[in-house]
Amino acid sequence: MSQTIPPWLAEKIQSYQKTQTNLQNTMAQMQQVEMDALNANRALEALNKTPDDKTVYKQAGSILVQSDKGTLVSELEEQQELSKTQRAVLAKQKARLEATLKEQETGLNQALQGGTPPPGS
Repeated sequence: MSQTIPPWLAEKIQSYQKTQTNLQNTMAQMQQVEMDALNANRALEALNKTPDDKTVYKQAGSILVQSDKGTLVSELEEQQELSKTQRAVLAKQKARLEATLKEQETGLNQALQGGTPPPGS
């Protein structure tokens, strides 16, 4: 005897899996933003230790380009602010996805135990 998954349940499972994927992507983005912020902090620390009269360079693709210290400090500080904003946005997104995932999991568990679609499905 072969059982098939009702279409409404398959749709709920698919939605749950999509939310899981979105959460994983958001967490990966959070890690990338953290790494970028850490690199900017390290570069800023190194620049702050560098005398103003020393030549400094910044990476542009696969080459190094001469720049002035003030410009690089400004760019790195701007990058730090951007990272802070990105972290806040991603943290909110992560919290929303986790709440959605929990709701979906509860709904799936109830549907699997009861075997009937919940009202409104």
